[in-house]
Amino acid sequence: MPQPIAQPQKEALARWGAAMRCAWSSRVAALLWAALWAVLPLPPPAAFGQSGFEREVLYTRVAGTGTLRAATVKYELSPAPTLTIGAVASIGSPAGADGLCMSPRGDVMVAGGAAAANMVHRVNRADGSVVTVSPGVGAPVATQLALDPAGDKVWAVCTVGGSGRIARIPLSPFAQGVASAISGADTVIAQVCFAHGRMYYVATGTGQGSGWLGTIDPITFTTTRLLGGLDRPIGVTFDPYTGHVVAFGRTSITQIDARPGMAAMVVSAAELGDVVPSIEVRSGTVDGRGHALALSATGHIVVVDYVATREVGHAGNPRVAAVLESAEVLGSIVPLTGAGALREGGCLWDGGGFDGRDGLPSHNSWMTGDMRTADDFYLCPGVHRIDSIEATMFSDSLFLTALVEVYADCDGSPGALLESFSANVSDTGSVFQNLRVLNVHAHTPGFWLRGGRSYWVSAVGIGSLDGSDNWYWGTSGGAAIGAPPGTPNTIRGRPSMFRAPAQGVADWTPSDAAGCGCTDFAFRIRGETCKVLHDNGPPQAAGDPVVTGAPSIISTTGSDARGADNFRVPPCAELGGERVCFIEATIYTNCMPVRGIVEILANDCAIPFGPTLFSGPFSKVIDLGYNLVLGGSSLRAYTVQVHDPGWFLPQGRNYWLSIAVQGSGGFSQRAYFGANAGGCAAEACAIRISQSAVRGAAVSSPGWTLIENYLQVPRDLSFVIAVAERQVGGEGGSGGNANPTCLADAELDGDVDVADIFAFLSRWFQGCP
Repeated sequence: MPQPIAQPQKEALARWGAAMRCAWSSRVAALLWAALWAVLPLPPPAAFGQSGFEREVLYTRVAGTGTLRAATVKYELSPAPTLTIGAVASIGSPAGADGLCMSPRGDVMVAGGAAAANMVHRVNRADGSVVTVSPGVGAPVATQLALDPAGDKVWAVCTVGGSGRIARIPLSPFAQGVASAISGADTVIAQVCFAHGRMYYVATGTGQGSGWLGTIDPITFTTTRLLGGLDRPIGVTFDPYTGHVVAFGRTSITQIDARPGMAAMVVSAAELGDVVPSIEVRSGTVDGRGHALALSATGHIVVVDYVATREVGHAGNPRVAAVLESAEVLGSIVPLTGAGALREGGCLWDGGGFDGRDGLPSHNSWMTGDMRTADDFYLCPGVHRIDSIEATMFSDSLFLTALVEVYADCDGSPGALLESFSANVSDTGSVFQNLRVLNVHAHTPGFWLRGGRSYWVSAVGIGSLDGSDNWYWGTSGGAAIGAPPGTPNTIRGRPSMFRAPAQGVADWTPSDAAGCGCTDFAFRIRGETCKVLHDNGPPQAAGDPVVTGAPSIISTTGSDARGADNFRVPPCAELGGERVCFIEATIYTNCMPVRGIVEILANDCAIPFGPTLFSGPFSKVIDLGYNLVLGGSSLRAYTVQVHDPGWFLPQGRNYWLSIAVQGSGGFSQRAYFGANAGGCAAEACAIRISQSAVRGAAVSSPGWTLIENYLQVPRDLSFVIAVAERQVGGEGGSGGNANPTCLADAELDGDVDVADIFAFLSRWFQGCP
């Protein structure tokens, strides 16, 4: 079980005191400091390290109109823990609504529940439109949903005449699912979640203490029990903050360590009856940052803050509730972490709103030839998850379809096309030059970009078959109304570019040469920024004569092996650790299709140790476009990525990353975790911490051993790990102080004096470390 976070406030007090003692040599300062330790009672551990939040949640109502809603939930710690409900909005009214999750493209997937048998809905958040399919033959009643980690299907927990079913519903295209009977120890289940390469379930049972946690085989749909005695669980989720599974019972929340290779055990449990009398939990989730949220049939939403203790049932945890709806109408709450979660992406780039000044053509047309307008954007150093791209266009088309393209930068102009996304188009109700002003909004699932560089975006209308329509991308950055004549346009980055080969503009040309002046165009990019925690170096070049790596394949043959390399989470992290949001590594394999798992392990000096702490499947596989020969086999080179696993890694220790390709049992199958460029024999040593490790049949070592014992030379492996950025005073964005300050200077005025003691004490009594 991971250790609780150290008390940040007490540690801060000790560090600040040390700095004071170093900074001051006077007897008065020393006496003052000694007095502080003597008279100040330190609060218990649970009083340290909590954090508030304000965020949007989605939930369903099982009665009335507006069955799918959004609300702003705000949890504050000072002056006392409080929970308030802000704006509530109706997103749509699908017929019947129970369990829900998000699709990769940003739609809300909603189970029809008992009020709408044989229905699973897809709700468009932009306009509230609903598309409905059947979860399978036999008119199943779908009650809960879970997005598969692969993102290609939704799993629906169903019943047919009281018998349990689980349905697989494809998302592309969104079509009728296949409902299969459940067999094994439990045949009627309440909800499923994914963690540690497993599919977990909870079964409610018939009374208090009769519920079960188990695993269900996603191919045979056979259940296997892991832990009994649970309080009528109706929901289950994976908590990346602790690495545990969290079950929501009728009156409780239970934290369970159910990692593979060990007996499942209850870590902690929180009874909620003293927070809301007569509570009856209908649904629950965690945010991956130390907060659990539960909906009650009484109409309340309950928040349990276990940031400091990492134990949901700790007696010192703040627990608060607020009324969300009237009694007996609440259904389920959307996941806030993992696959199918509601993301919290902020603004990564804002090119400005439409200034009502002009526009340039940007459309696909087989009649008049393609035209493209492109504008640039810059991403700060780090790794960035791009959630959506929104632009303003105007058109006379009767068919409102569009796409958004993203290009690499090549010497200040658009280069290679990276991705193209279909977009939702909605009418704003405004008119410009007798053309309708349109909002073009593209969700960009699974799209990550490295920062510290520029890119280009193009909003593109899809022309009609007769070629008679027109599409223009609206300008931005024009001078404000009332500005002096001659005021230049605001340019963010480089001026925009235009290309129209059929019209004689074969190459990208600045917009001022295309007749639109030096201008930017109206668009916004939203997402999340992650900072690089550890970069173990790029892979060896494709032409390197001795490309190598660590054997790493899951196989039933003698080729079975694992490769791993280490990284560190430094001490002094803001919340006592880091939340992983992105992993990228290089592999070489002849396995098809390319799939596998990424694992995080603990450290024992210079080798991996103990059972897997976290594991998850590949989120994306990118073909690098070349082959190589390794170990006598011709292998293809790939980059594999894991997106938003959310795993929380406590600070001040080393960890190991393993990348393993899933084989099918073929004797000739091979896979390697690719080495990084260079080696200790080269001019620049490529061992970042200590050399990588291997184990398995293919390396003749059942336990972990240094890779030098296999390759005869020490090597490191190629990977990058990024973690969530934090805002000053909060989470979720970038920020920080540009200039470090003296720790003893509590007033931040540049001087260290007696006044700093009182400034420190003022913040300390407010709970600020």
